[in-house]
Amino acid sequence: MVFNGIADWLYEEEVLHSQVCHWWSPDGSRLAYLTLNDTLVPNMLLPRFTGSLYPRGQQYPYPKNEQPVFSKDGNTFFFTMPIKHGGRGSFHHIAMISEQFNGNEVNMRHLTSGSWEVSQILEYDEKADIVYFLSTEDGSTQRQLYRVLAVDPFQRECLTCSLFKPQCSYYHAVFSPDYQHVLLNCKGPGIPRTTLHKLSDMSKNATLEKNTVLRDALMYRKIPRRDIRTLQINSLALRLELTLPVDFDEATAHPLLLIIDSAPGGQAVSDQFILDWDLVLVSTDHVIVARLDGRGSGFLGQRVLHEVHQRLGTVDMQDQIAADPDQVAICRYEQSCSIWKGLRGLPKFTTPSLLWLLVQVWGCCSSCDRLETLRFSIH
Repeated sequence: MVFNGIADWLYEEEVLHSQVCHWWSPDGSRLAYLTLNDTLVPNMLLPRFTGSLYPRGQQYPYPKNEQPVFSKDGNTFFFTMPIKHGGRGSFHHIAMISEQFNGNEVNMRHLTSGSWEVSQILEYDEKADIVYFLSTEDGSTQRQLYRVLAVDPFQRECLTCSLFKPQCSYYHAVFSPDYQHVLLNCKGPGIPRTTLHKLSDMSKNATLEKNTVLRDALMYRKIPRRDIRTLQINSLALRLELTLPVDFDEATAHPLLLIIDSAPGGQAVSDQFILDWDLVLVSTDHVIVARLDGRGSGFLGQRVLHEVHQRLGTVDMQDQIAADPDQVAICRYEQSCSIWKGLRGLPKFTTPSLLWLLVQVWGCCSSCDRLETLRFSIH
C-alpha cells in the first residue's frame, strides 16, 4: 500500500501529528507531497461493524516496535523480556530460545542483565554467534551499539561508546549482509551524521553524510543549551530536561514552561538532536522550557513503566505536579505555566480535572490536544 499526500498510521501519530502530507507553495503554483510506501509493513485487521449484516475487515499497515530475530534455520530466536535485577525491579534484556535436537526440550538463556534496558535487537551474525543490539547501559537518554556472544561467557562489548564524543550518543545502525561493515546513524546530541565502519575496527570509518547545509546554517547562530538532570520523586530517579537561553544568568528571572507530552512507554528526555518549538520559545522569548519523564515513561525499567497500570492520568500527573517551579528552577523565575499536549489512552473527561490540578501549582495551564478545544488560564 502506497500513501500519496496523506499520512499512514506511523507518520500521523508519531512524526507529523497530522494526516496532511501535502503542502502548497506560497504562490499556489506548486504542490509538494510525501509518498509513503508501506508495502513491506505487516497488516493489522480493522473490523468494521456497519454497512452490512456481517462484520467486515479492512487490512491496514501497522508497524510494531520489535520483531524477534531468528537464525536461518528457525531453531533459535532472540527477543527482549523483563528480567528482575535486585531491588530496582525488572529491565528488558535479551533472551535466547533454542530447540534441543536430542529431545523435545526447549532451552532459554539470558544474554544480558543489569539495571538498564535493551531498546532494540538489530541482527544475529550466525557464523560468529554474535547478537548486535542498542541499549541504555551508558544512560537512559542514550542508545549505544553493543554486541554480545550468544555462547558462554556471553561477553559484551560497546562499539560506539568511544566514538565521536560528545557529539554522538544516540545511534541507529544498519549492517551489511556479511556483517563486515555497519552504517551508523548518529542522531544526537550533536548535528546528525552518517558514517560507515568496519566491525573489526570501528575507528576505521568513512563519513557519508554530515549535514553540511544544516551545519553551515547553525555555525553563526547561538543555540540554546539543554541541561539534563535527575529529580528524586517518590523514591524514583526521574529525568528532567531544561532548555536554557543562550544568555542564561542564574541571577536573572525567566519565565518557566513545563511541557507535558508523552504516552505510556514514551520518552520525552533523550540525547536526540531536535530543532523544535522549545528552541523557538527559548531563543525569542527567553523562556526556560522543562520536560520530565515521570512514572509510566519507557527505558527506565518495568517498575517505573508499570506505575501507571490501571492508574493512567494519576501517578504520572502527580510527578508532573511534583516537578513544581521551586523544584525544577535552578534560577529565579518570574512566572510559570504548563502546556498539556495530551496522553494517548487517557479518557478525555479527565482532562479538565488534571488541568485544574496543574493550575494550582503552575499558575496557568493550556490543553493543546488535537481532540480537545478546552483552553483556560487562571491568574
